[in-house]
Amino acid sequence: MATLTTERHAIRKASIPSTGDPFGPEFATAWLESLVEAGLVAGPVLVASEEMLAEAVALALRGVDVKLAASGAAADRCRDEAKRAGARLKAVFPGGVFGVKPWQMGSVATIFDRTVFAGLEPDQRFAYVSRMGRILAPEGRLIGVFRLGGDGGDAPRALPRERFEQLFFRYFTLEQFVLAAPAAPGADEAWCGVLRRK
Repeated sequence: MATLTTERHAIRKASIPSTGDPFGPEFATAWLESLVEAGLVAGPVLVASEEMLAEAVALALRGVDVKLAASGAAADRCRDEAKRAGARLKAVFPGGVFGVKPWQMGSVATIFDRTVFAGLEPDQRFAYVSRMGRILAPEGRLIGVFRLGGDGGDAPRALPRERFEQLFFRYFTLEQFVLAAPAAPGADEAWCGVLRRK
């Protein structure tokens, strides 16, 4: 099994210029825009939660077809906010990532997530990874922000590197893994990852 330390996965331990919290919308939007410019984001894109509406709007304003998974009542609010910003979302799924069947979402070329996986309890992680693998088209990309280090804690929750490898490398290969926020002594690291579906 490949590991996060192998050279063939093109891991760069160079920090992305940070505008603050790597789990915040400002940082994530800047990072996503750099990936769009590099040709790593293809549409349609599924944005995994209404908490990432800022990123969904930024992508839609760049002409990317965006689908948004939103929980119940947030769906209408998200449509309205996107419209006020001049963006059109291709679809909004009011059941969220887990409340809608993968076939209802249709196949997507890219999934972006900075909050859903990080907020899951450890026993929910496998279901998330397998669902993302089913929603993505072959060779599609999962783009996310991940906390690696310990296990558990408050959201955004961390997981050990070995567990990350066990969960994701079954369905994905790693294209890019960039340190977003170096850890303070004894703390976890935040990484930005681009993973391609096998």
